[in-house]
Amino acid sequence: MFFKLFLFLMPRKVKEFFKKLIKNILRDEFDKKYLPEVEMKIDRTEQKLFHQIKNQNFQLSKLAVTDKNSKIQHYPLSVYLETSLKCNLKCIMCPGHSFNKEDKTKGQDFGILSPEIFKKITPLFPYLDRCILSGDGEPFLNMHLLKYLKELKRHQIFVGFITNGILLKKETATKLIELGVDQITFSIDSLEKELYEKIRVNAKFEILMENIKYLFSEKERLNGLKTNITIAAVLMRSNYKEMRKFIKFASDWGINQVLFNPLIRYPDDRYLRFYDDNCLTEENLQNLKTEIPDLIDYSRKLRVDFVLAFFPGIRDLPERKKFKGDIICSEPWTTMFITWDGHVRTCCLNETSLGFLKEDSIENIWFSKKYQDLRDEITSGKIVNPFCVNCIKTSRQDFIINEIEKILFSMREFLEQTW
Repeated sequence: MFFKLFLFLMPRKVKEFFKKLIKNILRDEFDKKYLPEVEMKIDRTEQKLFHQIKNQNFQLSKLAVTDKNSKIQHYPLSVYLETSLKCNLKCIMCPGHSFNKEDKTKGQDFGILSPEIFKKITPLFPYLDRCILSGDGEPFLNMHLLKYLKELKRHQIFVGFITNGILLKKETATKLIELGVDQITFSIDSLEKELYEKIRVNAKFEILMENIKYLFSEKERLNGLKTNITIAAVLMRSNYKEMRKFIKFASDWGINQVLFNPLIRYPDDRYLRFYDDNCLTEENLQNLKTEIPDLIDYSRKLRVDFVLAFFPGIRDLPERKKFKGDIICSEPWTTMFITWDGHVRTCCLNETSLGFLKEDSIENIWFSKKYQDLRDEITSGKIVNPFCVNCIKTSRQDFIINEIEKILFSMREFLEQTW
């Protein structure tokens, strides 16, 4: 009866209630400089509580997006945590690392998400459905990564990250499977050694293949069915014809998903020159559009999830139906992107800071006028944020509501099996 009544509490009351309860659920992990080992398992009462809160928060979010309501009453569904700004590679298409010189005078901790910043987002954990620990750098450069993952998993949150895979150590691979990390995405860009190493400067193709192979061996040994593996590629003129090869590679290795993204149009003069020389031409896009049905059929036969989004002129793929709401981007209603040093943005492509965690709380930033104004911009169509304008020009497609709904469905299935 308690949970039925709890489901109908308004978010503000949920927040007040949970502040009292959270002292028993959240421990004092962050009182020390580093997170200590914590017990992964929580009891069934806490599992039910987390599921009730997350489901209610999702329903309120979905309603706000549908109604185009900028004055929201829910919390974010998804958070991107930039665990590292630093990277061990200098990929040719990366605006952060190919076109900017690294300042080595800023110290070892510069560019690394600290436990102090991580602590400031813990009020969101009861409501949060998904957390991706990636940004402009390589997550494995953050020594706290595994501890962050562990704490997020303890709160029934879908967690994943994107990596180039070069720094993946054997002991780390084992721990990732043991923790039940939900998704690990390897950025590859080419299955041809020469082209791969030309695109991903400082990487070694053999090291990547060895690391992925070991991860799969541990996944099999530990029966890590929960961990899904994705390979991702940024499609350019040099590699877009490898799409079928990527699907076959995924099938042969037991990889769950292949993800193809376009070269992103980033508003910087130097980068735009690179973009114009390397992005897919209109002819390339037309060829790709013609090949998509065959690629979808091929991926289905091989039981590989085929994901293709953000491509101009390529819309309404049968595998990725859009949420009924007609808002072109729901991320100001659903998502936060938190930089390594605590600045809060709407997503990885929007460099406008809407708040700073060293000066304000995560809740105040989420319910702030700045966030509300951006939501009003999106619903009115009078968008002035230059990064939002740039993104919409690339014909982005928004699937976050559908993706979170799948996560909640999977969580409910899991909980029903264990209750």
